[in-house]
Amino acid sequence: MTLTASENGSTSVPRLNGLVLAGGLSTRMGADKAMLSYNGKPQALHAMDLLEEFCDEVFVSVRSSDDHRFAEAPVIVDTLTVTGPANGILSAMKASPEKAWLVLACDLPLLNPDVVRGLIAARDPQKMATAYMSKSNDLPEPMCAIYEPGIFEHMMRFTEAGKTCPRKMLIEGDVKLIALSDPTALDNANSPEDRIHMMDVIGGADGKDLRVRYFAAMKDAAGKPAESIRSYARTAKDLYQELNRKYQFPLRHDLVKVAINGTFQSADVLLNAGDEIVFIPPVAGG
Repeated sequence: MTLTASENGSTSVPRLNGLVLAGGLSTRMGADKAMLSYNGKPQALHAMDLLEEFCDEVFVSVRSSDDHRFAEAPVIVDTLTVTGPANGILSAMKASPEKAWLVLACDLPLLNPDVVRGLIAARDPQKMATAYMSKSNDLPEPMCAIYEPGIFEHMMRFTEAGKTCPRKMLIEGDVKLIALSDPTALDNANSPEDRIHMMDVIGGADGKDLRVRYFAAMKDAAGKPAESIRSYARTAKDLYQELNRKYQFPLRHDLVKVAINGTFQSADVLLNAGDEIVFIPPVAGG
C-alpha cells in the first residue's frame, strides 16, 4: 500500500516499515504496558496487527536482546546509549536506513485503522516527518508519526547534545502536522486508572468491582485493612500480583492463603464481580 515513486516516476519514495515501541519501563502503570490486553491480545501485538495492513514489515522495539516477550515477532533491539523512545526509533533507522518508519507507542488502545490510514494519506516524504497534532496544544504527537530517512541526522544531533525527547526533535524539524479527526484516538494508558478508563471506553471489558481485606504484614504494606477496587484480574493469584505491584507485599503469593466470600479457595479460582477476597499470611511461629 505504500508508494514507491512520485507521479512522474523520477523520484523514489521510501518504502514504509512499522515500529511498535515496547521498551519502556511502565513505572506508572506498575505492569508491562506492552503485554496488557485491551482488544483480545497483548497491546504491542495488537498494534503490530494494526500496522500489518499498511507497512512492508513490522517490528517491535525492545531494549535488550534478552527480552523474550515477543518470541514469535520480529524485534529491533536498542543499539544506542540514549534513553527513551528515541533509542528505539534511531535503532530502527540504523537497521534499515533506506526505509521510512511508521512509529506507534504500545499504550494507545483506542487507536484504530482509520487514524493510521489518515496519517499515511497525508504523508509528505519531502518533509522529515508527518505527525498528528496533539489535541491539547497542537504540538506534534511523536508516538504516532511517520519518520522519513532524512530525519536521522537531525535526531542524532539532538542525542549528541544530550537531548532525547522525540517531540522536541519534531518541533525543531521540518515536519508536516495534520489534524486528528478523532480527538481521543491517541489517548494513552499510563496508569491503572487510565487502564480502567480505557477498558470502560472500549466496552465489553471484564472489569470487576471487588472487596479486598488484608491482615498482618499485608495490612501494614497496604496501609489499610480493606478496600474496594475495580480490577481486571481473572484469578486471586492475578489479583495478588496486581496489588503486589502497588503495595510491594513482603510475601510471595504462594505463601498466602486466599478466602473468597468466606471460603478458602485455590489461588487459581476465577473471580466474579462482587467477590470479597481475603489474603491471609502465615501465622507467625508456624
